[in-house]
Amino acid sequence: MLRGIAEAVLQLIMEADVDGLIGAGRRERRGECTTNWSAYKAALRKCGSLLIWLVKKLTWYALREGGPGRPPVLSNAAIQFCLSINVVFKLLLRQTAGIIASLLRLAGLDWPVPDYSTLCR
Repeated sequence: MLRGIAEAVLQLIMEADVDGLIGAGRRERRGECTTNWSAYKAALRKCGSLLIWLVKKLTWYALREGGPGRPPVLSNAAIQFCLSINVVFKLLLRQTAGIIASLLRLAGLDWPVPDYSTLCR
């Protein structure tokens, strides 16, 4: 499932160049060059943008179950989100915890960040 999510995110990133302007400045044949620089620069900015949706309705906290032992704090969806960010950006687990903390802070969400030991299970 994580591989499917990662492939979908990478596909969206690759489709960012809808106008086909990235690489248009390279001279493929002698005498050809980019003449529409404003569109070229806009396409470069669009290709470099990153959009991650954080839905506030996501069940970040785990539901309480009556089983023995310590109850889990984070839901499976929250851990899958963190691990999909890990796979997409090829980060270490501690780096993943850092980027998740900054994403939650940017989104204005006061949710706990899973630590390394939670992500590696």
